Amino acid sequence: MSTFNFALFISGVLKWQHLVTRNDVMRWALGASEICFTNNFYARFFGYGRVVPVIRGDGVYQPSMDFLLKKLNKGGWVHVFPEGMYLKWYT
Repeated sequence: MSTFNFALFISGVLKWQHLVTRNDVMRWALGASEICFTNNFYARFFGYGRVVPVIRGDGVYQPSMDFLLKKLNKGGWVHVFPEGMYLKWYT
């Protein structure tokens, strides 16, 4: 299991100019806050890669999910990794 496969795929497909000047072609992704945002370096690295921190176990009603929903409503690209099996509906 790898958490970098999609990022490597995108970096191989898109030209560097697109990543820097045309960030509208980049996708947004969910990332577990306890894995991807544990220190300042990781937070910057994944943040620049347009990864939005989510807290596993808090369900879909959290600010990061609202942010991604707004991106989707505007026609944005949001990628959910198949490993996201921990994102469950809690009431």
